[in-house]
Amino acid sequence: MNVSPLPALPVQSVAVAPVRTTQAPVIADPSQTTLPPVNEGSAALGSARSPDEQGRAQREQSQAEQLRAQQEQEAQEAKVRDQQDAEQQQKDQQEISRLSARDAEVRAHEQAHAAVGGQYAGAPSYTFKRGPDGRSYAVAGEVSIDASPVNGDPEATLAKMQQVLRAALAPAEPSSADLRIAAQAQAALTEARAELAEKNRNEQVQAQEQREADRLAAEEDDQQRQQDREQSERLTRSPFDLTLYRRLSALSPAEGVGFSAEA
Repeated sequence: MNVSPLPALPVQSVAVAPVRTTQAPVIADPSQTTLPPVNEGSAALGSARSPDEQGRAQREQSQAEQLRAQQEQEAQEAKVRDQQDAEQQQKDQQEISRLSARDAEVRAHEQAHAAVGGQYAGAPSYTFKRGPDGRSYAVAGEVSIDASPVNGDPEATLAKMQQVLRAALAPAEPSSADLRIAAQAQAALTEARAELAEKNRNEQVQAQEQREADRLAAEEDDQQRQQDREQSERLTRSPFDLTLYRRLSALSPAEGVGFSAEA
């Protein structure tokens, strides 16, 4: 078997780039190592992304920033609401304390009127206000008091007005209406005292006149008795001797008295 030799291939020369070796610098202090900034890396990475990827990344970043801003706003609003709720609770508590104190003051005030006024005072009535806690508190009240005088009886008027005056001034801090009732009772007291004084003077005059009439009547009686005694004494001293008549009336019938004539 004859083998023919292969044709010889032309040999081309290949240029080989020279290889330059560099030696890494020796770092004495590891802490002095300098790395590129992250944003530079991100920018470099972003430059390597496609436009769609970059747009999506920007949208995600924008959404994240919006969500973070919304969360911060909600947190701020919640903080404001909590602060407002705390302030409102404080105001409500202050209002409840004020209404509670007013309720106690009003009830004590009106009950003092009713207790001292007795039969001349009516039952207390109140005006209520609902508090933040839902309860009703008395914020005003009144007690009706009869301050009219007793007609024709100054003594009864005097006693009544004294009680009315005490009832009007019974609370620790009388109101202007209480002071008006007290002034009205005081005026009725003054008038009743004047009427009572006039009545006493009239009674004294009548008593004096009665005593004078009784004295005159007693003197007339004394004079009459004196006259009767004098008249009786005059009759006793009469010149007629009644001894004979007394003796004749004492004689028995057998000893009859009469005259006889003999012929």
